Amino acid sequence: MSRHRFLTLAGAAITALLLVILSTAFAQPTGSTLEGWLSIIWGDGQPGTQTSAIAYVLALDSGESVYLDIDENTLAAAGGLTAINGQRVQVTTSNELQADRKVPVSSLRLAPLPLIIPQGAGQRDVTGSQPWVTIMCAFPGTPVGAGTQTLQYFEDMYNPTYPGMDHYWREQSFNQVDLLGSDAHGWFTLPHAQTHYYPTPGSGADTAVLSELRADCVAAADATVNFAPFIGINMMFNGVLDCCAWGGSESVTIDGVNKNWRMTWNPPWSWRDIAIVSHEIGHGFGLPHANNYDNDGNPYDSPWDVMSDPSTFCALSDDPVYGCLGQHTNAGYKDFLGWFSNARRLEVTGSTGEVNLDHAALADADDYQIIIVPIPNSSVFYAVEARQTTNSGYDKKLPGKAVIIWEMDVSRQEDAWQVGAISDAASQSVSNGPDGAWLPGETFTDIVNDITIEVISSNVEGFVVSINAGEPATPTPTATEPAVETPTATATEGTPPPTPTEVPGVNLVENGGFEAVDVDSNPDLTPWVLKNGSGDKIKCNKPGKEIAYSGNCAFRFKGGVGENSKLQQIPDLIGLTFTAGDSLDLSLFINASNVTTSGKVKVTVKFSDTTEAGKITAPLDATPGYAQIIGSYELLSANVDKIKVQVGNKSAAGKLYIDTVSLSYTTPGGALITLP
Repeated sequence: MSRHRFLTLAGAAITALLLVILSTAFAQPTGSTLEGWLSIIWGDGQPGTQTSAIAYVLALDSGESVYLDIDENTLAAAGGLTAINGQRVQVTTSNELQADRKVPVSSLRLAPLPLIIPQGAGQRDVTGSQPWVTIMCAFPGTPVGAGTQTLQYFEDMYNPTYPGMDHYWREQSFNQVDLLGSDAHGWFTLPHAQTHYYPTPGSGADTAVLSELRADCVAAADATVNFAPFIGINMMFNGVLDCCAWGGSESVTIDGVNKNWRMTWNPPWSWRDIAIVSHEIGHGFGLPHANNYDNDGNPYDSPWDVMSDPSTFCALSDDPVYGCLGQHTNAGYKDFLGWFSNARRLEVTGSTGEVNLDHAALADADDYQIIIVPIPNSSVFYAVEARQTTNSGYDKKLPGKAVIIWEMDVSRQEDAWQVGAISDAASQSVSNGPDGAWLPGETFTDIVNDITIEVISSNVEGFVVSINAGEPATPTPTATEPAVETPTATATEGTPPPTPTEVPGVNLVENGGFEAVDVDSNPDLTPWVLKNGSGDKIKCNKPGKEIAYSGNCAFRFKGGVGENSKLQQIPDLIGLTFTAGDSLDLSLFINASNVTTSGKVKVTVKFSDTTEAGKITAPLDATPGYAQIIGSYELLSANVDKIKVQVGNKSAAGKLYIDTVSLSYTTPGGALITLP
């Protein structure tokens, strides 16, 4: 057994330990500061109870976990749930430990990243294999709400065939996510009775006990399970917990691996209906609740999203083994996780005319599946999708066929609110009238922002819509740009000027702006070659999130422990004639806010004679935004054999964007070279 694994303590000892941890963390003057990795865990009451809860867990560098009380105003000021989840933060706290063992937070902000980053911290996109492990943990004796199942039941829950979880998430993500490698183990007996953790089982919302329960469950399975290969842990219990089933993440070290683990805590009423497990795993992937527009504080009232109401229409989608099946999540959340290609998403400015909108669950769509309508001068936008009951084995439980409009606002506890669904009845209705389902002949109008979304007609694969986003308001002028650094003969980096330093000559680099697309209109890296890449790829602008320096796209390095990725291009020199004294001038723009940014841009020139290879090199360091890097090299010989442009990233954490890469070739005096 690994020496890093959790220590299981007997009743009095664990209580004493928790008191020591809490007193250490909170015996500080009012206004003290704590720093660590913030995780969010959502609590979901048994269907019909309308109970929900949220736990904010701050993982300190000491290994301790502190549960925080963050009010909605503080949360919104920090950017909202999805902006801070999994991030390194600094919080100002009170020294008052509340009865629920939470500490009030008066302010919260993002903190600089340390050298060592937990695996998965700050990650937004969810793609590739996502193996989970189920551990079945039993309270000794006969717990309240008792239930049990076989190991085979939990193993088969991950099946790649309908209605297994692997199949479900593949269909949700258009095959961009799978759960291959997932496994199940148990039952394992917990060291304490149910009432040790929950004195009144099935009631309350004691979030602070989640870490203790997780630690005991993992420790009980530790001799059997190697947790290191998994990204998430589904804990299945044989009795009820408090009010809820729980899903989210925690930054802890398990089996020697420091990771932001995706986690769920499931009582029997949860794991008997796979729709609830799907909902909790959605939280594990970082998705918050969705909601309708009735402002009643209950997030479980939109049957169009598994992250809102997975239960109302269970009679339409019930499996004899795994009970109620979950429907798809909304297109806005799918886009948040990075599942729509550029060919399937349309961002609207101005008017669109008539646009085909295919169903968001259609695996082989030919047209757009999400339309994004930004609200001017804000980070809020509308996500427009088409839904129907026949294109997905999971979406057959939807109320009908309609266009659904979601208002996406990250400052709320539920980013996605269903437009027009001003009551539970309106959420479930599909009619030519005031409800949350938009049908041909109906138009949604946002008078304040001069936006209209009109449903024109229906077809087999979806709808035809027309959108008019009006004229965005003129933004308030910003402060004067900082002074521009004067370029020197060597590579320099500084705050980018409003107009970049122009480099004369003929550009030898192709696709330097990363705007090329393939035959399917997906971003195409050609002729660049990526080596040792891990999640590095072209990323394009989204509403409220400008990525590119110019155009729509840029290349993103993700960064991570052991990162050593390289983006290379060897320009085509056929037909070019060089002369000694000719100049090569490099220019590119980088955006790297992380203080741990480390990398290098390098141009290498090799000659066919004995001339020593020439180079342009410049370091890649943290920048306050996009910054221009330039450099020059004068050819020492006419016998140029090969030129290579390379951008290398060794950042231990954080994202590094590059854009508008050029390598210009000029003759002495700046005369342009005519390409053949």
